[in-house]
Amino acid sequence: MLAILLLSGCEISIDQYLRDVREPSDEMRWEGFIYESGPLSGEAIAMEAGSVTMTTLDGSWSTEASQPIDAYPNWWRFDEVPKNTEMVLRVLAPDQAPMVWRARSPSGDARWLDYGLMTMNTIEVDEYLSTLATAMVEPPLPLVDGQVAHLWGSTWDPNDWIDADLEVFNAEGESVPVLALFQDEESDGYTVAGPGDPIELFFAFNLTEGQTTMIVTSCEGLEQQIDWPTQPGDLLSALYTTLPEPL
Repeated sequence: MLAILLLSGCEISIDQYLRDVREPSDEMRWEGFIYESGPLSGEAIAMEAGSVTMTTLDGSWSTEASQPIDAYPNWWRFDEVPKNTEMVLRVLAPDQAPMVWRARSPSGDARWLDYGLMTMNTIEVDEYLSTLATAMVEPPLPLVDGQVAHLWGSTWDPNDWIDADLEVFNAEGESVPVLALFQDEESDGYTVAGPGDPIELFFAFNLTEGQTTMIVTSCEGLEQQIDWPTQPGDLLSALYTTLPEPL
């Protein structure tokens, strides 16, 4: 390339050329496998059809993932992604609930972990959440009806969440009840978490269209806020949520 430039007589110095090609990019590539999961069946199959979009939280930039590898159609790739930017990822597939993820884009080319990005079967989600209805004053409405959205979260280390606080607010700014659960070793089932209990799973139901906000407060009083643009029928993913850390 350098020889061609020199022979063509272009008015560009070698130093300038090297600066141009070495200039660090503000964009990166982000990619990985995506799966369709059944919360009741426990099955996970490759997501080979549908769409995956990525949008900045403020909506000023958006792109759609490609499937660049014919042999692995559930390998999805985003190109030219702005680095270190708050993103919204929406995963759509037939018979799956539109699943909305929140993340900050990496500082360089990266892949997400296997099962780090997925969607869930709508009917199985509705059936699973209906089993939790007895623990809620207002039971979850079916996502399949496309009237409301639900939030489904999990934690990395349940014991770290002892005495942590979770708040969820709908688009109207109203506080929404949060159902927090931990796995009871004696019954091998999930029990509603109270003061002094760990938190393994958490849910918020019947969220309205607009922006959903979750505020997590650690036992040390550190706070973090996560927002999701929300549409009816969405399943908002708060899976793998970590506690805020000191800056």
